[in-house]
Amino acid sequence: MIYLRPATKRDVVTLFELRNDPDAYKNFLNPNPVSWDEHLGWFANVLRNENNIVYMIYNKKKQEVGMLRFDINKGVAKISINIGKKFRGKHYGTEALRVASRIFLRKYKTVNKILAQIKKDNILSIVAFVQVGYKLVGQEKDLLKFVYSINQ
Repeated sequence: MIYLRPATKRDVVTLFELRNDPDAYKNFLNPNPVSWDEHLGWFANVLRNENNIVYMIYNKKKQEVGMLRFDINKGVAKISINIGKKFRGKHYGTEALRVASRIFLRKYKTVNKILAQIKKDNILSIVAFVQVGYKLVGQEKDLLKFVYSINQ
């Protein structure tokens, strides 16, 4: 079982550490580490922008296992997820995607679908998104595009 809570200012260090984990950022669209100053700027923008929603993911033991982000633009929310190193491979990501995707589409009525862009060699993420019900809708270079909608 997982729990989600909106990110707050107190999460800045945890999110920085998650973002700069080399095992994680190799799968990001921007596969480079970010500086503390870049992170602070990004985080301040996320906290003030109502179209960026970041959730912290916790397990039943109340351990912080990762983060999940939605960026809303014109009725579509792009999703990204990052599970902490010691919690990977334990199905937290799949469960977080399942719970968050459903809750998000119910809460944000102006959003009609969630888009995931995943590098085609990121097999674990592809499997997790497919298990949750995301459908492959296209490919652009080395990125696969998956969509989840309320009508599923």
